Amino acid sequence: MQALPTFFSGTAISLSFIGGILLFYSSLYFPLTSWAVAVAILLILAKHKPYLVILLLLMGYLYASHSYIPPRQEDLANQATPQAGEPTADLPDEPQADLSADLPKELPKKLPKELIVGGVFSSIPTLTEKGFRQNFLICACIDAPVSALGKKSIAGKGHSPSAGPSGGPDIGTDGGIDDCIGKNVSLSYQRTSRGLLPGTEGKMKIHVHTVYPRKTPGTYPFDPKLTGYVKHVYELKETHRAQWFFERQRYRLSGYFDTTFTGDVPGLIQSFTIGQTSRVTEHVNETFRTTGLYHLVSISGSHFGMLFLFVMWGVRGIIHRFPHGILNRMAIYLTPSEAAAVVALPILAFYLAISGMSAPAERSFVMIGLFLTGLILGRRGTWLNYLCVSALVIELSDPSAMLTVSFQLSYAAVLFIGLGVDKFLNRGAQKQPDGVGTNLPEEPTQKSTGNNAGNNVNNCADTDAGNKLPLTVRAVAAATWAVHAATAYVKDSVVVSLSASLGTMPAIVYYFHTLSLVQVIANLVVVPYMGFLLMPPLLVGSAIYLVTGWFPCPGVVEWITLIMLKAVDFFAGLPYASINVRACPPAMVIVVYAGILGFFCAKKKWLATLSITSVAILTAIFYVFEPPHPASVVFLDVGQGDSAVVETPSGNALVVDTGTTGKEAAAYLRYRGRSSINALLLSHNDSDHVGGHEYLLRNFKVLHVFDNGRIDYKDNVLKSYGKAIRHLKRGDVATLGGATITTLHPYDDFLPDKKRSSENDYSMVMKLAFSGHSFLFTGDVMKTGEDDLTSLGSLLKADVLKVPHHGSHSSTTGPFLNLVNPAVAVISSGEGNSFGHPHQETLERLRGLHVYRTDRLGTIVLTESPKGLRVKAYGESEIRKSTHTAIEWENLVKAFHTWP
Repeated sequence: MQALPTFFSGTAISLSFIGGILLFYSSLYFPLTSWAVAVAILLILAKHKPYLVILLLLMGYLYASHSYIPPRQEDLANQATPQAGEPTADLPDEPQADLSADLPKELPKKLPKELIVGGVFSSIPTLTEKGFRQNFLICACIDAPVSALGKKSIAGKGHSPSAGPSGGPDIGTDGGIDDCIGKNVSLSYQRTSRGLLPGTEGKMKIHVHTVYPRKTPGTYPFDPKLTGYVKHVYELKETHRAQWFFERQRYRLSGYFDTTFTGDVPGLIQSFTIGQTSRVTEHVNETFRTTGLYHLVSISGSHFGMLFLFVMWGVRGIIHRFPHGILNRMAIYLTPSEAAAVVALPILAFYLAISGMSAPAERSFVMIGLFLTGLILGRRGTWLNYLCVSALVIELSDPSAMLTVSFQLSYAAVLFIGLGVDKFLNRGAQKQPDGVGTNLPEEPTQKSTGNNAGNNVNNCADTDAGNKLPLTVRAVAAATWAVHAATAYVKDSVVVSLSASLGTMPAIVYYFHTLSLVQVIANLVVVPYMGFLLMPPLLVGSAIYLVTGWFPCPGVVEWITLIMLKAVDFFAGLPYASINVRACPPAMVIVVYAGILGFFCAKKKWLATLSITSVAILTAIFYVFEPPHPASVVFLDVGQGDSAVVETPSGNALVVDTGTTGKEAAAYLRYRGRSSINALLLSHNDSDHVGGHEYLLRNFKVLHVFDNGRIDYKDNVLKSYGKAIRHLKRGDVATLGGATITTLHPYDDFLPDKKRSSENDYSMVMKLAFSGHSFLFTGDVMKTGEDDLTSLGSLLKADVLKVPHHGSHSSTTGPFLNLVNPAVAVISSGEGNSFGHPHQETLERLRGLHVYRTDRLGTIVLTESPKGLRVKAYGESEIRKSTHTAIEWENLVKAFHTWP
């Protein structure tokens, strides 16, 4: 990469301002360290008199400081942490209101957290198991029978109704009902036909609450969001305001795809065209993740880049076939590239609008849009200038964007692709002045005058003369050109794919704990197939359908998509296509990126070799020489549900219940670098305990499945795992990896009082013991089941009690608790859950014990140590705002360690 000749370049200006924003956010947690690094960099640049850099750095710092909205003090320990996939709202089992043509009846049971609101449905509907889910923009709070969020209001007092700095709702503590205005709520409702047309206005009573990110290692970050369901509809009215035009077009396309295509096809092509990823099946998501192609599922730079190239190549190809006279007259005003840019810019803008304008799509449009604008205005620059200026534009609109995973991955991919092309493809070659690339047709670099117009005519005459060569000579020349073009394409594709993979790999491993070993080859095959064969007919057909109501050749589009899905399935099915990689500390990611940058930027071969070799050795030392992990029991934060992961003294992994989705357990297992589960234990049939068992069985190698004999498995599970399933009863003992599991409940003759008990009382109660420590897992057993268990007497004694039924008032009775006599009690419940768990009377009975709650502390781990069990909470492991040196030092220590 060439050295910057001046501090007044677009790259330097952008990086200086962005550096100021980065300095602000880093100084919140590492103030002394951040300023020391900034001063050191300025001292290095001192000989260049970087007065402008200092000014822009301070401006960026002040801009970020002014735009920053601090989170609630009570949530500083509960900030957003990674979440695997989109969270499932913790909704009660009561039916939602039916928004069919007939006016629905109000539900008989009065629920808390209710609002009567007026507003408009602002997004296209997504299909759920019970109906639809759709964003509803609150325009007025007409009435408030009960506080919307209990102790948590929708926005802080005094704040405007706009979104918070990272795009999510601004959650505060002192706000009133009026602060709901301007907020989007994700509402569920029932409807017999399709969902509501975007722009539909409504007045309704809704039950609303806030969904928080799971405080579980390995899960994916998202902002707290408002969600709920419709209880009663007073008025619905369709409108056709221009504000919702593009959402209505997305609605039309979504309906057409749903009714025309079948299987996995409609969900995938909806993600490519309108950015609707909720219809992509779990199987497709997993295969794309395994192959490293997940960037194709949601609209991002790949889609805009392919559309950009298709339009540029197409328009320039058409222009070059114009009659010579028209071509020469047009060249006086516009070159073919400039004309193609004029056509491409509105097409890309329309694609952005129809795609739903997600953050990655907006970033991609800004990046390509700046390039096209510069091309039209004749301001041609390097790819690095466009990259940095586009990042500056995004940071000006949202300074916290750089903290998001998608921003980091997007810009890392483009940065390292550019560095790779400069290092391996453009070395010694003259750069194309328009920056489009060598594969586009050649054209005059200046607008033509009469003289060079004549040259163009002479060139065309030479071409006509060339056409009179013998057929064999032309055939050999064509074959030689084809071989050369194919070789160049393969070389270019390999360099681009390897550069992007190397640039994003550290971040992907850090955030998602998975590494695709087929990513490079899969991208080489699938990306061009999608770009050249699927996207053109799909996007052109969609545009024609929106104008005429007719979609040309849907069968061809479906056939091309099915071939693509089979190719992805093939790569995903290869042995070791993807491996799970255990977590690494943040400091290691920074060091690895420094080494990779050194490899791409070093001018001397020995220095580049040293950089990449150092990275390889560091990575090998960290992952190959892993220190032994002590036995532990981890109670995961899965919201309103139960799930725990046990790592036995010999290293086996046991999963006790799965939560509603199983994704939190899967995320933690990947965080630990595990791809298999030695035993999956399912307590009872409630979805908040076993709803994710299919997900785990599908994505991990599970050796044994233990249950209480009352789980409703689907046929595909029974077909695959029927022989591995074992029903446990009282007295059954299993030994796995140095841990002993004793089943205490239920048993064949157990006959609870049907008036006072439920399926919960059939929960499998297990006592797990290893290294002299014992843990009692109780599922959702209630008073009737507990009364029956008291007959076991001292067999119930355990060091740690997983509190039954999330701490409900009908469980953890006095006699049962006295027999267990634990030192530690763990309560698994969801933050702000609608059931009020854990109940105050249960907490009173637990007084005197060490009580840990997942709704407050997040995931809880109990690890064996020479001094006994050591307890750690994931919520306490996150870095905190630094108010004094001790906290900064604590944050620095955390940066070099992984939890726990």
